[in-house]
Amino acid sequence: MPLTELILTENVPGLGAEADVVKVRRGYARNYLLPHGKAYEVTPGALRQLDALKQKRAEREARELKKNWRVESARRGLSSRWRPAKRAKRLDQSRRRTS
Repeated sequence: MPLTELILTENVPGLGAEADVVKVRRGYARNYLLPHGKAYEVTPGALRQLDALKQKRAEREARELKKNWRVESARRGLSSRWRPAKRAKRLDQSRRRTS
């Protein structure tokens, strides 16, 4: 079964994320990935453009991480600022009450 190498331009579930170089069957590449703009063929020029895609991927992952952290903090009732001294003091006081 002939395979072809492609560079993904966006996330494809079960295959990879943007800027990944993947090997897929030619039919899948020709009939789905290439016409929908989800990937392009590996060429010397495309490999040079890979750095721009990797930068885009890093920015997206940073945005997602920040968003997920905010959602998780809101779910737990935490503020966006970290204050270890006050939190430690409250924990010490609660331990004294139960003892």
